[in-house]
Amino acid sequence: QASHIPCLRHAADVVQEPRSMREMAAVHFQGHTEAKVEQSKEKAEVYWKKAANEGDVWSAWHAALSHVSDGRIAEAEPYLDIVGNASAGPLTYMAVHFKYRFGLGVLQDPHHAGAYLKASADLGNSNAQLILAHSYMGYTHGNMNGVHPPGGPNKAHALVYYKAAAANGRLVPKLNVAILTAQGADAEVPDRG
Repeated sequence: QASHIPCLRHAADVVQEPRSMREMAAVHFQGHTEAKVEQSKEKAEVYWKKAANEGDVWSAWHAALSHVSDGRIAEAEPYLDIVGNASAGPLTYMAVHFKYRFGLGVLQDPHHAGAYLKASADLGNSNAQLILAHSYMGYTHGNMNGVHPPGGPNKAHALVYYKAAAANGRLVPKLNVAILTAQGADAEVPDRG
């Protein structure tokens, strides 16, 4: 609600409360017409960075992703460090995956990147599940660049992770499961000729 924004802004700007900073970042990232808050990734990043520096892991994660998506990889490192050193479940492993994928503070290593991506996927991160499934299919472009899945390309493993991502509500993996099943890759589905 628009009436909530001034209180949220006060909590973020005056009280310096990290959760409110993260929420203000979300408001700026999406924009809020009713509250007359323009959409601004730059302003969102300011709030994410401030909250991350106060220990907010989610803000650190969003700051890291913002930098990575814009190709400002080196600038993502301190935020990936915050998440990678936190007890943040699958996000921790995703952060370490990025560090190995891009060689941030560690030697670039596609095998380690793949192992940490798998750990995140196994803990239920649907993005990790989808990226890992694509990697198991042998794709090496985009988010799969710099990632070698454990054991190498494997359609059966790809199907497992496409199914997991589909169960987590992702649409593309649902289609991929159907295609692989139609191609006979799912041993649990008998060919009915």
